[in-house]
Amino acid sequence: MLWNLVHRWKSQRYPLVHLLMLAVLALYTLLGAICFCAFEAGPERAKLARWAEENRQWKQMARSRLLSDVQSVIIA
Repeated sequence: MLWNLVHRWKSQRYPLVHLLMLAVLALYTLLGAICFCAFEAGPERAKLARWAEENRQWKQMARSRLLSDVQSVIIA
């Protein structure tokens, strides 16, 4: 009973505290996401560049193998 009175008094005195805390949480989360992106951008770009190069080499190898297989079938 006493808790209800205290809670009602606080909510009447500070009606926007919950919205303020939600805004602080959202800003904190956004700041954390920005920091994470800033720290991880370099390694991620390097990883993607390495993957693209490996993918390009794999495609080139597959094309040359396919061409040699087709040539062997046509010649034989």
